[in-house]
Amino acid sequence: MTIDKFADLVGLTAATVKSQVNRGYYPTKKVGKRTLINIVLFVDELRSGI
Repeated sequence: MTIDKFADLVGLTAATVKSQVNRGYYPTKKVGKRTLINIVLFVDELRSGI
């Protein structure tokens, strides 16, 4: 999922999410020039309590 779309869904600004991505808060995958948030891995981490 793109950072902009994720930011819209969670109610944060894109700048805030980008900052959190840079700090490693969300699992990401680089696809070409885009950095995408790996939602499946993120949900799995939330379920496991990491």
